[in-house]
Amino acid sequence: MRGRSRKDGLHEKVAWRENPRRAGLSVGQVQKHTKQEDLIGESMASETHSGTTMTKANLVEEVLTLGDLTRRDSEVIVETVFDAVIGALKKGEKIEVRGFGSFRIRQRKPRVGRNPKTGAKVDVPAKRVPYFKPSKELRDLVNPTEAELSNHPAA
Repeated sequence: MRGRSRKDGLHEKVAWRENPRRAGLSVGQVQKHTKQEDLIGESMASETHSGTTMTKANLVEEVLTLGDLTRRDSEVIVETVFDAVIGALKKGEKIEVRGFGSFRIRQRKPRVGRNPKTGAKVDVPAKRVPYFKPSKELRDLVNPTEAELSNHPAA
């Protein structure tokens, strides 16, 4: 089924761009598809750069654009990664992704807190909390000025 045009996934997008007539599209349909892609591209660019949140649905879309996958396949991939991370953290294991960072569990001690409304003392029990530590590479990518400063030693 690789050579045929499909109605889902990247294959159809590539096929109509390479040969719109073969895909059965008129000039108007090609213009409509191109305009839709431009609008989608602009909205995704504005979402990622305007400070909005990357959601699980956005991640599924990113995986979907990587290859000849269905939406369901992309959802399964994203869910599997999240389930693996959650499962490892539940078992107390550390997860390391080179160039990205590491996930681990931190143990918090019991403490005495205060109810902000009444001011009464409240016992807060001990608990385990997930913790993410970004790698140096990720920190440098997020803060390029820091990376440039660290690559150029002071004279």
